[in-house]
Amino acid sequence: MKIPQLVSLLDSLIIIPIDSATLEEAFHIQGVNMRYLGSVASLSKLKHVKDLCYTDMLARTLKRFFNTVCSELIIENHKLNEDVREKRNEINIQKKKLAEKYKNETIT
Repeated sequence: MKIPQLVSLLDSLIIIPIDSATLEEAFHIQGVNMRYLGSVASLSKLKHVKDLCYTDMLARTLKRFFNTVCSELIIENHKLNEDVREKRNEINIQKKKLAEKYKNETIT
C-alpha cells in the first residue's frame, strides 16, 4: 500500500527528487525500502522518475559488483602474499642448509 502512495506523490510532483539522495529520502520518509526501486519505476508514469529509479538501480548494482570484486582481489592478494612469504621462507631454509653444508665441506 505504501508503494502506490509513493508513486502517486512522485507522479503528482508533490515530491520531486532531483538525485539519488533525495530519491532515497523520499522512499524512507514514505516508509518504502529501496529494494522496491523497480516497482516504483514500473508504476510511475513520469519519465524522469523512471530514469532516476533506473539510474539508482544501476548505481547500486555496480556498487555491489565492484565491492565484491575488490574484496575478492584483496583476499587473493593476501593469499598470494602468504604464498610468497612461505616460498621465501623455504628458500631461506634451503640457503641456510646449503651454507652449512658448504661450510662443513670446506672445513674438512
